[in-house]
Amino acid sequence: MAFHLPSIYLERRCVRPFSERFITYNCDIKIEAAEGLILRISVVFMDTAKSITAKKLIRLIGIRSRYISLNCGLPEGSTSLDEIGYTYTSDQAYIASGEIKEVATQFASSPVMYHTLRSFPNYRRNCYTLTPVTQGKKYLIRASFMYGNYDGQNLLPTFDLYLGAEPWDTVKLDNASHILWTEIIAAAQSSNISVCLVKTAGVNPFISGLELRPADDIYNNTQWPSWLKTYMRINAGSNGPSRFKDDTADRTWTSDYGGYGLPVNTTTRIESTGLFRVPSMVLQTAEYSKSGINIRWKQAAKGEEYLFVLYFAGIVLNRQDNLTLTINEQQPPFPFDVPYMDSNPVFSNTPFDFEDYLITLAGANLTSVPIINAFEVYKVYEPAGGATYGQDVEAITGIRDYYKIKKNWASDPCLPELYPWEGVNCSYGNPKSPTITGLDLSNSELQGSISTEFEKLISIQSLNLSGNHLNGSIPEFLGTMKSLRTLLIKKNPMYRLKNIRLDCHGPDPDPVPKLVIAICVPVAVVLIIIAIICIVLFKRRHRHTNIPAPRPTPVVPVVPPSPIPVPEVPNAPPPAPVPTVPVAPPPPVPGHENRFSYSDIVQITNNFRTEIGKGGSGTVYLGQLSHGRQVAVKKVTRTEALRSREFSAEIAALTQVHHRSLVSFGGFCEEGDNMMLVYEYMAGGNLRELLSDKTDNKSMFLTWDKRLQMAISVATGLDYLHAGCNPPIIHRDVKTSNILLDGNMEARLADFGLSRAIYAENEPVSTLVMGTTGYIDPEYYRTGKLTTKSDVFSFGVVLFELITGRPAFFSENGIPTSVVQWAKTTIQYGDFHRIIDPRLRGQYDADSIWSVIELAIASLQESGDRRPTMHKIVTKLAAVKNKEKRLLGIGTPTAGEGSTPSEFLMDSTTYVEIETAPKPR
Repeated sequence: MAFHLPSIYLERRCVRPFSERFITYNCDIKIEAAEGLILRISVVFMDTAKSITAKKLIRLIGIRSRYISLNCGLPEGSTSLDEIGYTYTSDQAYIASGEIKEVATQFASSPVMYHTLRSFPNYRRNCYTLTPVTQGKKYLIRASFMYGNYDGQNLLPTFDLYLGAEPWDTVKLDNASHILWTEIIAAAQSSNISVCLVKTAGVNPFISGLELRPADDIYNNTQWPSWLKTYMRINAGSNGPSRFKDDTADRTWTSDYGGYGLPVNTTTRIESTGLFRVPSMVLQTAEYSKSGINIRWKQAAKGEEYLFVLYFAGIVLNRQDNLTLTINEQQPPFPFDVPYMDSNPVFSNTPFDFEDYLITLAGANLTSVPIINAFEVYKVYEPAGGATYGQDVEAITGIRDYYKIKKNWASDPCLPELYPWEGVNCSYGNPKSPTITGLDLSNSELQGSISTEFEKLISIQSLNLSGNHLNGSIPEFLGTMKSLRTLLIKKNPMYRLKNIRLDCHGPDPDPVPKLVIAICVPVAVVLIIIAIICIVLFKRRHRHTNIPAPRPTPVVPVVPPSPIPVPEVPNAPPPAPVPTVPVAPPPPVPGHENRFSYSDIVQITNNFRTEIGKGGSGTVYLGQLSHGRQVAVKKVTRTEALRSREFSAEIAALTQVHHRSLVSFGGFCEEGDNMMLVYEYMAGGNLRELLSDKTDNKSMFLTWDKRLQMAISVATGLDYLHAGCNPPIIHRDVKTSNILLDGNMEARLADFGLSRAIYAENEPVSTLVMGTTGYIDPEYYRTGKLTTKSDVFSFGVVLFELITGRPAFFSENGIPTSVVQWAKTTIQYGDFHRIIDPRLRGQYDADSIWSVIELAIASLQESGDRRPTMHKIVTKLAAVKNKEKRLLGIGTPTAGEGSTPSEFLMDSTTYVEIETAPKPR
C-alpha cells in the first residue's frame, strides 16, 4: 500500500490510540520515503508486544505530513533537525522577498533553528504563503525570533506581525540572545494562510522560524471563536522539555516548578482524550497546595476577552478527588472531579472580560487536596473578516501568474489598507470588501499579449502598461470597460494607435477608439462653454464702462443681503424680513470697528500699492492702520463676493473667532462689488514658501522639532474651529500656503475666505465643492457633503508636506504626481526614510516621524468616518512631541503630561482622550 509523503526520512514516537483495544506505550516508528512513496516502515516496541493498528498509524502519519516547519534563512534545498527530531526545511519556496542572514558568531551556541534568519530591508510588508491548508479548518501557527546581532548594528528591532490582513502581534525584542515566539490558533479563510511582517520603524523586520500545525481535532469546541492568540501555556511541576512528540498540535509549554504549590510527578502514563488532548508527560507533573491554589493574570488591554482551559489528573491521592473553582471570587464555586490517574479538563465556554483575573482552586471537603497539572490561557481574537473583492483577487493573481511578475505580491492585494500591493490602488468605500481601482505595471518586464484577466477588474479606473515588451493587438474589452478612464500602453514598439480595433460593428479605414471619444468630446464641450462665458462677461463689462459710478453706499448694520434682487410686484405683500442672529460684538481692532469702508481700505493699503500674496479667492495687500499696526488686506474676487447671504453671515461669525493658533481676523469691508478681509500681518510669510526654499538658508531652516510644533499649532487651531466655535466652522482650504508664520516662526492658520459654519451638529453641509486641488477631500468632492473631516483630510496632506518638504503636487520624471501617492508608494518598498526631506540631514527620531506618517495616512482615509477628529490628532501629535522631549531630556512636556495615549489604531479608531489643546471658548 502506497502512502503519499514528502521525500524525507521521518522518525516518530508512537502514542496510545483512542481505542482502548490497542495499548502501545513506548515505541518508535521509522518511515523511509522517496518520491512520495513509503519504502519501509519500522516499528520498534520498547515495553509491550502489542502492535498499533494500521488505521491509527496512518492517522498519526497523516497529521505529521501536514506540518509546515520552516527554518528561515536556510539555503534552498537544505534541512535541519530540531531538539526533538522534527525536520525543518528552507523557507525559500514560501516567500519571494527578503535576504538570508546568519547570527553573529557569539550567538552560534543557540539551537540550530536560530543560527540563520531572513531579514526584510526592501519592502514595508513581506508575506509568507503557507499552503496547502483546508479552508475552515483550524491551525496553530507559531513564529519565532532571535536577533543575534545578525546585522552588526546592535539595534533591537520592533515590528508588526499580521495573519493575512489581520494584526497578530507586535514583535519587540529585549535582548540579542533572547528567543521570542508567538502563537495563534486560527481557522484558514482560504486554501492558504499568509504570515506577514510589517516594518513600523527604522530597523528591518526579520524571522527565525515559522511553523504550522493542524489543530482542528483539538480546538474544535464550536462555542469558541475561530481565532485565539496564545497568552500563556503552563506545565505545572515541570522543569523539563517544552515540546513533546505525542502532542499532535506540537504546542510549546512553559515549564513551571513550584510556582503554584509543591511539585509532584508520576511515571505512570496518563492519557488525555476528547477536546484539548495534552501530552501524557504534561499530565505526569503537577503542583498541589492544601491551602488552595491561585492562578492570576492581567488583561493586556482594556476590553480584551480571555478563554482558559485547566488540566487536572489525580496523582497525589490514591483516589478520586473533589475540587471547586471560583473566578474572581464569584459565587457559587464550580464543583468538579479529579479522577485518579486519569485526566479531566475544565474550560470556559464563553469569554470573560475582567481587568484582573483570579482563578481559585479549593477542596470541596476537608480531605481534598487542590492540584493543577497544566493550564492554557487564550486571548480572544475576532478577525474583521475583510478581504478584497473576490473577482479582483482572482484577476490580480491571474495577472501575476500569467506574466510571472517579479513583485512582492502576496497575501491580500488591498488589505491592510496601509499596505496594499506595489502598484495597486484600491477603493475602500466598503472597508470589508475593497476593490482595485488602479494598476501600475509600467516597466515590469511584461511579455506576451494583454491577458484577459484585466477584463475581470470591473472597478479599475486607470491602467498603466507602458515600458514593457507586450505584443499583439489591443483587445476590444479595454474599450468597453465602463470604469476605465486612463490607459497607458506607450513605449511598446508593437503597439500603435492605428492598431486599435474597438468598433464592434466592423472595422473602419481609420477608426477612432471609443476611449479617445470619451475623453475628447467632454473636453471640447467644456472648452466651448468656457468660451461662451468669457464672451458674455466681456460684453457685460464693456456695456458697464460708460455707466456713471454709483453714489457711495451708506454704512448699514450687518444684515445678510439677499442673493438675488426681488423686483417690486404691484399689490404683492412685502417680502419676509431675513432673520438675523444676535452676535456679541468682538473686541475691535484698535482705532477701528470691525467694519471698514472702502475708502478706509484704500487709505490703509496706500491704494493697494504693495501686493504680498495671491490665491484663488483673491489678492492680498500690505496695509497699515493709523496707529502703525501692520495688517494684511485680502481683496476677494467679485465672484466670491456675490456668492450668497451665507457669506456675510459667516463673516459675522468669524469676527468671534479668537485663538492663538489662528491669524487674527481684524474686520471686513462690503460695499457694492467690493469685499475686503482684514487680517493680522504675518512677517514670516507662508509655510509653502519656506518649504520650497532650496537654498538651505540656516536662519530659516526648519528642523523636525519646529515642523512638529507647527503641525501641533495648526491642528490645535482647527480643533478650536471644529469643537470650540458655536456653530462649528469648517475651514475648507487648509494648505501650507494658508499657514502663515510670524517673526518667531510660530505658525498660524489663515484665510477663512472659503469657511463654512455648520448650523446642525453632526450633519454634513451640502455645498458647492471648493478648495485647492491636491487638498480636497475625495468624499466631499464626490458627494458635495462638507464635514469637519474634510479639513482632517487636507491636514493629512499638510503633514506629508512637512515630512517630505515637497508640495502637494509636483513633477516626478516629467510626470505630475501628488505627494500623498508618491509617499505611499515609496513607503511600500519598506524604507520610509526615502520620503523624508533630505534637508533634515538625518537629525530626527525615526519613531517620531513614523508616528506622524501613520497619523497622516489615517487622516487621508477615503471615508470620513474612518478619519480621526482634530482633537485626537492634537492628542497624538502632543504625545509624539512629549516623547521626543523625554528622549532628549529637555523642556517641559506638552499639555497631557503624565497621561499615556493608547496606541493609535487605524482601523478601529480607538483613542484615549487627553486634554492637550486649550479649552475652546
